[in-house]
Amino acid sequence: RAILAEEGDMSPVTAMLMPHHGSRTSSSPAFIESFRPRVAVAQAGHANRYGFPDARVLRRYRAVDSRVFDTARDGAIMIDWPATAERPRVRSWRRHLETAGPGRRDLALQWWRGHL
Repeated sequence: RAILAEEGDMSPVTAMLMPHHGSRTSSSPAFIESFRPRVAVAQAGHANRYGFPDARVLRRYRAVDSRVFDTARDGAIMIDWPATAERPRVRSWRRHLETAGPGRRDLALQWWRGHL
């Protein structure tokens, strides 16, 4: 509410992270309508105990034609904005690694150990 009161209409934005992991109370219809993101990403852990992101919130983003991604389902999300492209390119880390190259778990271990 404070952002809307201070900034007013922010639409449209290219991409945004959903506030508070896509919780039920953090993305009101007015908030989403104000920003109207082309891409909306919910940062949530797989099978998290809070049930983030909330299904109603995902529907709210989709209702304004946002491409919705959920890291609990889709894995890490990479967004590129090529200078010549009209729209951002969105890729999923999980899908990319499961189709070619080292497994996701193997690559994550390399990152943690600093061997990459």
